Amino acid sequence: MEEVIWLIEREKSSFLLSLEAEREAEGFFGEGQKGILNPEELLEKKELIAHLGKAIDELPEREKLVLTLYYFEGLTLKEIGRVLSIGESRVSQVLARTIAKLRVKLEGWGKKSYG
Repeated sequence: MEEVIWLIEREKSSFLLSLEAEREAEGFFGEGQKGILNPEELLEKKELIAHLGKAIDELPEREKLVLTLYYFEGLTLKEIGRVLSIGESRVSQVLARTIAKLRVKLEGWGKKSYG
């Protein structure tokens, strides 16, 4: 579960890079140094984010809302509970179940991509 959380937090900003930005970054760091991502890594990460986005789109509305409020709006579990009129522990359960679903779907993506 921590890996999925880490992935979502890390990737939601890193995928705003384009190949042009990558080239500019390499130029900025100089000839002998690498930029942030090479084109292959950037493409693979974009595909992963697209797969994750599709998996999120397939979730029930309530689970999508909890993810959005927690990861993108920065609300606490307690605040989300107030929005949804449920307890903080129930929000935690919904979030954990949702992340577990996404983890399974991401593991399936990795097997399709590499196996």
